[in-house]
Amino acid sequence: VIEQEGRLDILVNNASYHMVGCQEEFSIDEIRAITDTNYFGTVNMMKAVTATMLKQCFGRIINISSVGGEVGMTFSAGYSGAKHAVTGYSYSVRLELKPYNVAVSIVSPAGVKTGTLEMGAVQKAAAHGTNPMFSAAVEQFYQRYLKPTKEDEKMAITKESVAAAIEQVASHAKPPFMVRVGFISKMVMCHQRNRSQAAFEGFWMGALGGGMPKKPAV
Repeated sequence: VIEQEGRLDILVNNASYHMVGCQEEFSIDEIRAITDTNYFGTVNMMKAVTATMLKQCFGRIINISSVGGEVGMTFSAGYSGAKHAVTGYSYSVRLELKPYNVAVSIVSPAGVKTGTLEMGAVQKAAAHGTNPMFSAAVEQFYQRYLKPTKEDEKMAITKESVAAAIEQVASHAKPPFMVRVGFISKMVMCHQRNRSQAAFEGFWMGALGGGMPKKPAV
């Protein structure tokens, strides 16, 4: 783009995938792989464009996160950890680049009808189901992805809604840092702000469909 157009105004980082499993099932290699894509992929792309944006004193960097990048998701530690890292890195760089009219923003959707299962963007840990302390709850959580409930479908948002939010951020004179898209993302963060830690965790674990892991009978 820079070679053809002589400038680069907008970068949207959207590459990521989700791996389901409890911490006891994840291998270090699996955690490294999802971090390499979901976090370092974003960092590498940002580093590739910022010199040009600084030179032209204009740029918009829009990193796609999710509600899992603001509050941890059960059986998604690798995904949530990487998305939290994206949020922290993005805000730090935002402060560095802001004086030069280069804005870094996060678009945070949840419950998007993206077809990620068909694209293989939601995977299971290789050791999925091998730990009896967590196997039933992990499988319940995974099945929620395979077969969303009718209520899930009602609250879901379209790809077009996310694209519209990205366009609004890109064209904004002073882009905000965090833009939450859709009912689910806004609802979850409202609960997180206004409920006790214990009450929120009960709500969140139930909403995710994983429930509480059951201690196996001895």
